[in-house]
Amino acid sequence: TKSGILLKTGAQFFIPQLAAALMYVFPPILLAAKVGTTAVVPYNLTLRVLSLTTQLLGLFLIPLWPAYGEAKVRGDLQWIKKTYRRSLIATALFGVLPCLIFAFIGPYLLALWSHKELSFFYAPLVAALSLWMALANFSQPVATLLNGLSQPAGQAGYGRASAIIALALMPIAIDRFGPVGVPLSCLIPFAVINLPCTLWEANCRIRQGSFNPLRFFR
Repeated sequence: TKSGILLKTGAQFFIPQLAAALMYVFPPILLAAKVGTTAVVPYNLTLRVLSLTTQLLGLFLIPLWPAYGEAKVRGDLQWIKKTYRRSLIATALFGVLPCLIFAFIGPYLLALWSHKELSFFYAPLVAALSLWMALANFSQPVATLLNGLSQPAGQAGYGRASAIIALALMPIAIDRFGPVGVPLSCLIPFAVINLPCTLWEANCRIRQGSFNPLRFFR
C-alpha cells in the first residue's frame, strides 16, 4: 500500500538520523559513568566548537537536497556531477581543513576561550575528536547527494552497522584509552564501513545511474 511504502521510506531516512543522534548523545553519558563528570566538560566543549564547522556546512549543503531531486527529475546528470564535485571541494576547505588545523591548535584556543589551564584539554582527545569531526563533515555532501536522489536505503544500513559497532566498542575503548576511547570507537567503524560505502555508492549513482555491488569486483 501507499502508506506502507511511505512508512518504509520514512524509516530509511529516520534510521541514519537516529544513529547520528545516538553517537552524539550517548558518549557523554557513558563517559560520565566510567571516567567521571569532570571528563565530560572538556569533551563537550571541544565537540561544541568543532560542531561550528558542521553548522557552516549545513548553510550550503541543505539547499542542495531538493536541488538534486529536481535535477534528477529533469535528467540533468551533468549538473548533479558538477555540483557534487564542488560540494566535496567546499566541504574539504570549510569542513575538513579547519578540523585538521584544530587538532593541533585546539587545546590552546579552548584554554584561551574558557579561561582554563592548558592541561584541562587533553591534546590526544582534542586531536581524536577533530579527526572524527573531519570525517563526519566529509560525509555530509555524500549523504546530501544520496538523499536528494532518493537513495536512503544504503545509508540506513551503513549507519545502523557503524553505530552498533561504535556503541559496542565504546565501553571497551574507554576502559583501555580513557576519554580518547570515545572518538576512537566512532572513528573505526565510520572510517572502515560508513564513509567508504557511502562514497562508493554515490560514485555508482552518478556514473552508472544504479548501484550494483558486483561492479566493485570487476
